[in-house]
Amino acid sequence: MRANAAADQLPGRHPAPPLDGAPLWRLGFRPFYLLAAAFAAAAVPPWLLAYLGLLPQGPVNLLWHVHEMVFGFAVAVVAGFLLTAVQNWTGLPTPRGRGLQALVLLWIAGRCAALGA
Repeated sequence: MRANAAADQLPGRHPAPPLDGAPLWRLGFRPFYLLAAAFAAAAVPPWLLAYLGLLPQGPVNLLWHVHEMVFGFAVAVVAGFLLTAVQNWTGLPTPRGRGLQALVLLWIAGRCAALGA
């Protein structure tokens, strides 16, 4: 047994849940940063084609670009940061596993809804 075992459990701090499942779903920044980068890479070609007039008028236009930069890319990065940093700031566990997957699916649903609107 370690000498500092009592110091590991600070007052007001909750013990970390056991690590199970894929590492991708253990911390909030992992799926959200990955999806933000993938979304940015996937959104640039249609936006360039629409900007150059090579894509017929459709859901990809200036308003779509503005909306997705704020509510798509920026929200994914901020959510990933906060879901990781809040755990360090407060000592409270943040969503992981199924809860984190639900948040990611909600973000993906928002991207699909914005494209279909």
